[in-house]
Amino acid sequence: MGVLRESPWYQEILKEGEARGEIQGIILSIRTSLEAKFGNEGLKLIAGNFSN
Repeated sequence: MGVLRESPWYQEILKEGEARGEIQGIILSIRTSLEAKFGNEGLKLIAGNFSN
């Protein structure tokens, strides 16, 4: 398993996964904030822009 973790492909896949997770976290934070402040109307603002 150690050899796999050292491979360039593994490292690239790991970086992509971390970036996707970070983006999903930001989107979730935005959705939560909009819902808390504006209710369902706030979620309608981004309903067509992001899929979850």
